[in-house]
Amino acid sequence: MNETLSPKLPNAVTEHHVGAESLGTGPYEEGSPGRITVRITRLGVRLLDADNLCGGVKFLVDACRYEGLIAEDTPEAICLIVRQRKVKKGKTGTILEIY
Repeated sequence: MNETLSPKLPNAVTEHHVGAESLGTGPYEEGSPGRITVRITRLGVRLLDADNLCGGVKFLVDACRYEGLIAEDTPEAICLIVRQRKVKKGKTGTILEIY
């Protein structure tokens, strides 16, 4: 690789920040009281890169908020799940589930 385009980084030091509490019991766990789950499933002929898939749902989540389907879209208010499935031509679309 060209050193000017990707210079070497100093050695990284790993730090562990896990406390004594159990994993998965925090306020962001799916199904926590007071949080709703918004699951968006993209049905497409080809699969998208993860960054394109997740970035593409912002307008849909905002539209749900503006229409009153969800009160707010903060991490404390919703658990957002974004996924995709490959389908045949003519079967494309988006599935929005709120529960």
